[in-house]
Amino acid sequence: MKTLHLLLLISGLLSVFVLAVTLVQFMSGSNVYQK
Repeated sequence: MKTLHLLLLISGLLSVFVLAVTLVQFMSGSNVYQK
């Protein structure tokens, strides 16, 4: 049970981190992808 809770916590933090990085990239360098 403990490992499952840890996996859920890690996956949640990872998804939030990915979302934050995507937001930052979209806000700051949105013109980078328009080469």
